[in-house]
Amino acid sequence: MHLNLQARERRPVRLGVAGAVLAFLAIGGLQALAVRPYLPPDELYHVGYAAMVLDGQLPTLTTPLPADLVPLAPRDGQPRRVYVANHPPLFYAVTAVPLRIGRLLDAPAVGFLAARLVSVALAAAGVALIAWLAELLAPGRPRVTIGAAWLAALLPSLPHVSAFVYNDGLGFLAATATLVAAAAVLRRGPALPRLAGLTAASAAAALTRAPGLALVAVAAVAASGGVLLHQPHRRGKVLAAAGTGALVAGSAGGAAGWFYLRNWSLYGSLTGAAYNQRLFRFVPQDHMLELLRSPAYLLRLYDGLWVWTRFNLPRVSALPVLVAVPRLLAVAAIAGLVVAASDGLRGRPPAGWDAPALAAWALVLAWGVSVYVMVAAYDGHGGHTHPRYLFPGLAVLAVVGALGLDRLPGARRGLWIGGATLAQLALTAAAWAMLVTALRGRRPASPPDLVGAVAGMLQATGVPWPGLVLAVAAILVVAALVLLGLALAWAGPQLPEPPPEGPTGRLQERTEEVHADLAP
Repeated sequence: MHLNLQARERRPVRLGVAGAVLAFLAIGGLQALAVRPYLPPDELYHVGYAAMVLDGQLPTLTTPLPADLVPLAPRDGQPRRVYVANHPPLFYAVTAVPLRIGRLLDAPAVGFLAARLVSVALAAAGVALIAWLAELLAPGRPRVTIGAAWLAALLPSLPHVSAFVYNDGLGFLAATATLVAAAAVLRRGPALPRLAGLTAASAAAALTRAPGLALVAVAAVAASGGVLLHQPHRRGKVLAAAGTGALVAGSAGGAAGWFYLRNWSLYGSLTGAAYNQRLFRFVPQDHMLELLRSPAYLLRLYDGLWVWTRFNLPRVSALPVLVAVPRLLAVAAIAGLVVAASDGLRGRPPAGWDAPALAAWALVLAWGVSVYVMVAAYDGHGGHTHPRYLFPGLAVLAVVGALGLDRLPGARRGLWIGGATLAQLALTAAAWAMLVTALRGRRPASPPDLVGAVAGMLQATGVPWPGLVLAVAAILVVAALVLLGLALAWAGPQLPEPPPEGPTGRLQERTEEVHADLAP
């Protein structure tokens, strides 16, 4: 029975996660095609960085933007500098590949579009890894795994930002991969392949964005904790744990440390953020603690995850319902978490909660809090508020949210995950309507008017057969929803309930273990 249940769990999970990734690719890919080049404010400078890497150069914050190397760059003669040059180079090395293809084909638009689609694909891999993290943190809960993937895939800001040549998509992927590897080491033990994966993931995170440096410390803690939790008791165990953590941190940090030392040499800090702000003539500030104490700041960041970037376009006022829906979902998830906590206080903890599970949860939750603190520190010292800077911790938010929704009435029938999915798709449609309104100065009069406007955007960016592209995107989203429906149906009430608590439940669990051991 135990082995059969695991097989039955895997089928809906595979369908559900495949649907989430498919929906993400369709929504993100459509935006990559339809939004005109360099409408996102920072995109020109990220592409400029990648173009210089392609030519074997590593820019600094004062390097002029090489307009002759940048595909489709504006020829307005405006002086520009590569103000993203304080970021590590991994994303730009990856992006240089499609740009190189565009150069070889003498088709700069193709290289640029390919670079955008690479960003979408990287973030889609991160969505799949969120499902893996959910399985590690909440094993035997297929709806949580499916729900976490879908909550992330349709969070409006994630496919939106990932559709552009920004390093946030790879940063999200690398951070999520590090959390998966860390949770695997803590829950299943420090086998050499797991430690190698943990080291590689944290090194990639540190080579993509500055928060990745903190993930090197997370990797070290996970490696040490894995040794302490899973190695047999023997003399020198603590020393072995410390050595394992140091080896992981040294390897990952050594791979990326050279760049941060370069930043220190050039700008006087590891990140170069303060130096960059001085070049922009930003006024130095110091109100991080005030932000951390402010519920309004937390709410502003959360709300920002559910909308698209305004770009440098006229502001379009959002309908109150567009703000209310994400907040209601948050309240529902918190209510489910309260139910789960009350069950635990009444002596009904979830099955499988042991020291490795608690350690994995503690580390993952600590990382989520750390990301929030880092964002507040950046804002509090004069940076701009960018909710996308929360992406390295998005996996934590998705898993916790899915776990909360799964404890509500109706969750076993998939009502909450299904409802959240439809709500997120509606918010995405509203985001399209707001973008169209900002671009042409009037709101779409009807759904066909909105579709026509998006088709016009595709045509303006040189995409052939815009109607066909829209039809394919719609078919992919519908197919993804069908996969989600099948997954929730197969993961629904027909799956057996967890064993009852008390001696009877323990006897049933032990009986299932014996059957599993005797199975061929």
